Amino acid sequence: MAPKRIVLLISQKLDESVDSFLYRVGTLGGEPSRPPNPRIAPVVGNVWFASHLSVSLVDADAWENADLSLLETFKAARRWEHGGWVSSGSSISGTSNGASSNVGRAGRCEKWNEKSVESIQAIQKLGEVERTDDDISHQVFDPLFKDWEYYPVWWNCQEFAIRLAYLLLKANKEACETLVGLAREFRQQIIERITDARDRNMGLFTRLKAQDVFDRRRFDWWLTNMWKLEMSIPDLEPFHEEFYFPADVLYWVQGIPCKHRCWWYAVNDIGILKLETPVERSDTIDYVALAADGSDPVPNSIAISAGWGYQPDITPWPKQLSKVVMPVRDREVCLKLSPAALSGRTTVICVGGDGKGLCHRDSGGPVIDQETRQLIGVVSFGLGLGRPSCAPENPMVCTRVGSYISFIKKYL
Repeated sequence: MAPKRIVLLISQKLDESVDSFLYRVGTLGGEPSRPPNPRIAPVVGNVWFASHLSVSLVDADAWENADLSLLETFKAARRWEHGGWVSSGSSISGTSNGASSNVGRAGRCEKWNEKSVESIQAIQKLGEVERTDDDISHQVFDPLFKDWEYYPVWWNCQEFAIRLAYLLLKANKEACETLVGLAREFRQQIIERITDARDRNMGLFTRLKAQDVFDRRRFDWWLTNMWKLEMSIPDLEPFHEEFYFPADVLYWVQGIPCKHRCWWYAVNDIGILKLETPVERSDTIDYVALAADGSDPVPNSIAISAGWGYQPDITPWPKQLSKVVMPVRDREVCLKLSPAALSGRTTVICVGGDGKGLCHRDSGGPVIDQETRQLIGVVSFGLGLGRPSCAPENPMVCTRVGSYISFIKKYL
């Protein structure tokens, strides 16, 4: 029979390369100091957006023994984590996520050493389980790791650890509520620190030098993947998607059968979600028809979108669904603002920029033709010209649904 062990969520300090990144984007500072005894410093109340999370199991007797040092307590403990990424040409332990250039490193059932214990910032006791290391590794960790869509950003590893702990303790309501709250806090802090830094540092790209740890392309890669946080989370289990606000109706996502095979954050930005149960029509929910195959919205036609995206006059985030009515622009308008990303592309539409628009957290939302009531677009990304990327004077780039009808119909 498996021994009873304590399940802990561990917050650890990241390496110096992350400090270098934070320094460059102007968001370094504010990190909570490491307490003398992290054993009594819970992660709740000590959330720090630039930290690594792992799940550890420790013997119950060792955890309760206050006479043991932290290193002694973790001597026989094991931890599970997403260990980041390594070059696909390197030898790794774990399951590849199938990426062409980078693969995830599986931190499966690893031992603690003195250096890793010293990096601990806070420890959250979540509950108890009676499961063997092999059972956890093969039945919980491996399936999650195998299907995890990894991007080389540390918050992706945070999400992984929280999801892993949730799967281990899904019968423990109190633990699950704690994890949902932590997910919300980490995401909120990441969004506030990283996106604010991006808006403050629009000219930073011109100041970065080639020898910098984070060159311009890597800098943009890290920041841009902030917007794709949701895409990095495979919904293997219902995970209380009310991270931000309670909802009257919830529909659980069963999985992501397909993201476009040629997807990149600004290219082919479309995917298919499969729900566990059909969405039912109601007084507040209705269906929308797809745009015709090959159709292209006419410039100066009117589009409608809705979402819970950022609005400068609402702090911190809107709690009510908002609607915006915007004109469809000629693609040339967006092309002039971002020729590198949009040159030669006809699979997008350009909307807004007349004092009304879309912003952070509106990504993935619908764009509907006001006259035909057809879904003509999916919100993708904003454009800036010396201004924050979602200033109301800027148009938004949206995926043109009419150019992806054959892709969509494959999964209907």
